[in-house]
Amino acid sequence: MVVIGIDLSLTGTGIVVLDDGRLDFCETIKTRQRRGIDRQRYILDEITAVINQYGSNGNTFIVLEGPSFASRGANVHGLFELFGMVKLLLDDKAVSCQQIPPSKLKKFATGKGNAPKSVVLKEVYRKWHQNFDDDNQADAFVLAYLWDTVIRLRRGEELPGLLAYEREAVQDYLT
Repeated sequence: MVVIGIDLSLTGTGIVVLDDGRLDFCETIKTRQRRGIDRQRYILDEITAVINQYGSNGNTFIVLEGPSFASRGANVHGLFELFGMVKLLLDDKAVSCQQIPPSKLKKFATGKGNAPKSVVLKEVYRKWHQNFDDDNQADAFVLAYLWDTVIRLRRGEELPGLLAYEREAVQDYLT
């Protein structure tokens, strides 16, 4: 089973691939020199390449951090456009996709749904011994790990190390 976590951003999209629960790939798509549709197309092309490499076996799940509706700033519209483009890409490729709200990602990683990205990055290292270059990769890892946990629990696997707040964060996805 392959789970791909994607933390969408116009400047640094994090992508992590877990293959049977093991980290197989991580990258941050950096686009600072690009603007507008060129930036969005570049991100989409990079995501497509990862999906083409890992998503062709029929046993692949994509997990996206859902958009934050409290977001502000000049690039909010561009980010929402990108989110829609990625959703269309995944639909065209018939890859299973799940959106996870930012608060669930943070709760799963830290126990608090409003934790700052820096705390998520630290908890990823502390709990799962994964050292990422930036918080985009850490968020993508948590998304993938959260969904990997959901799949394992749905299969009836015992996960004795699962903390109470982690179970609470995934509870809505188990039915």
